[in-house]
Order: sequence, then structure tokens, then C-alpha cells
Amino acid sequence: RELLRFVNNLLDFSKLLTNPQIPFIHCNAHQVSEFFDQGYFSFIYLFNVLYAIEDKLSLLKQLAQVAKSDAILTIFDYTTEQPLLHLNDLSGKPMHPIMLKKLESDLKKSGWELIEITDLSSHFLLWYQELLQRLEEESPALSLRFSNSDIMKVKTTFCTIEEWLSSSLLGGVVIFAKRSCS
Repeated sequence: RELLRFVNNLLDFSKLLTNPQIPFIHCNAHQVSEFFDQGYFSFIYLFNVLYAIEDKLSLLKQLAQVAKSDAILTIFDYTTEQPLLHLNDLSGKPMHPIMLKKLESDLKKSGWELIEITDLSSHFLLWYQELLQRLEEESPALSLRFSNSDIMKVKTTFCTIEEWLSSSLLGGVVIFAKRSCS
């Protein structure tokens, strides 16, 4: 129950930060083709989504179904070279960072052509360091809106991610791919 409240608070906060004309659609990513027509999107942007998906190939196939021919897929996410990192995200679910060689294969199998991979690991590390500093500075204001346990959960999770980025157990990338014309 507390987790659901926490996730709803995060969703409400996200909605406050975005344009009210942009609809939020909450659905299972593996069923995205049930919500959108084939060839609906010309651009798909996944921001820290794939780390939460264990079966990345299935998701990439779903996205290919709703992508127009020559659509661009942009993936901004965590990476690892080790298959068995044990880290949970803020929802308490295990993280499954991208393993680049596997993802390259999955992209091809699902109808996407890899365009470019850019390593952003040093930027991820800087972002987390700045975020942790900002969380500390904003603690009084955050405590008015969120419980102390929620704030500690965020800080603990982000500190672990920052430590793993510092030690190169975790990295970050942006990946560009194009829907194959097949």
C-alpha cells in the first residue's frame, strides 16, 4: 500500500512538471501494440525504461509493431557488463541494466537497425552526484510532501547507483536505432 502511494506521488509530481496537453498512458509495455495502431509512431523515446524490463526482446518487438517504417528509437538507460547485478529500483523491483552486446542482437532480431551508441557514464555519475547534493539541500521542503521513509529510500537507492557508477559496475548510454524497412 505504501509503495502504491509512493508511485502515485511520483506520477502526480511528473504530471506537474509536464505540459498538461501531454497525456499519460499507464500500460504494460509488453502490450503497447494493444493501445496503438501499427505504424503509429515516427519517434519513440525510452528514458530509463529498459532497465526495468527483463525481456527486452519482447518489448523491442512490440515497439517495432507500433513504429512507422524508418521510425527512430532513442534509448537512454543504464548499462552493465555483469549479468547479475543485484539492485532494486525505487519500486523495489530488480533492475536489469542493458548489456550492450545482447541489446544489439535484440535490436536486430526485433526489426531495428542500430545507428549509434554513445557512452554517457561520466555524465550519469555527475547527474547522480548533483542529484544527491540537491536532495540533501531540499530535504526540508521534500519532508513536507513525502514521508521520511520515502526520502530515505530514494537517497539510499540513488547513493547505491552513484557508488556503482563510480566503480564502473553500472554505466549509462544513449542508443539510436531506426526501424528497418522489412
